[in-house]
Amino acid sequence: METDDERRAFGRGMVNMAVVLTSPEGGMMAGGCRDLSLDGVFVCGDPTLPVGVACRVDMTHANGRRTITLQAEGVVARHTPGGVGVRFTDVAADDLRRIYHLLHDEALVL
Repeated sequence: METDDERRAFGRGMVNMAVVLTSPEGGMMAGGCRDLSLDGVFVCGDPTLPVGVACRVDMTHANGRRTITLQAEGVVARHTPGGVGVRFTDVAADDLRRIYHLLHDEALVL
């Protein structure tokens, strides 16, 4: 049987950032990022959006020197007792580049 790690297209990394999920119907969930990859994010908190719902993903990373904001479209892929996994369905090229650099070399993020 495949594990979650075997199904992932991209590696994950721990990035300290705030995340807000908003569904088209107005549902909302806010929490912290447990891990991030180029294809999704795990948001810690009380799962208030159902699995399968589309959502806008607003992410903010502040490290004392600068604040980086990222946005994506996604779908809630799974719930766990500690939060939700969101799979990205649409991310602008600039935001994908920023995510990549957050995961690999934060100093390069513009």
